[in-house]
Amino acid sequence: MTQEVLFERLTQEETNALLQQKLTIFTGYAFALAQKAGLTPEEAAQFFMEPHRADYATTSTSISRDEILEQQARSSAVSMAVSHGNNNVQLEHDNDTWVIKVMLMQDKPILEQWGVSLEFLTRWLGEQARLIGEPKGVVYTCWLVGEVLNVQLM
Repeated sequence: MTQEVLFERLTQEETNALLQQKLTIFTGYAFALAQKAGLTPEEAAQFFMEPHRADYATTSTSISRDEILEQQARSSAVSMAVSHGNNNVQLEHDNDTWVIKVMLMQDKPILEQWGVSLEFLTRWLGEQARLIGEPKGVVYTCWLVGEVLNVQLM
């Protein structure tokens, strides 16, 4: 007779932390495969984004550029928070410039297990962001300061 067995359940916070760690592991794995295939971070991002190009190509003309910029900044910050944890992401705004700061200390050792540097991640994200932002008139710039990823939107 089949018997249902009870097991320990995770809290939502524990589940999120575990999923973020697994996402970083799969990201490291994908980046390692891209490196083994000889792709630059930019080429890997282009390959990743190719099936989704049409999703990002259109922008509503009924909203202002400032609204588009804010929408993109907030959406990008949420995406980073899902991937890296709410406490590791900050969103700053000054006039027509938005900056997302992402602390990558917890990601670095996982990525390094696959031979992937934070620089590779930064360049990949920069190209992915460019592909998303360009059709909307949003310019993304990504750079690394120590273990902090900075993503600027203008």
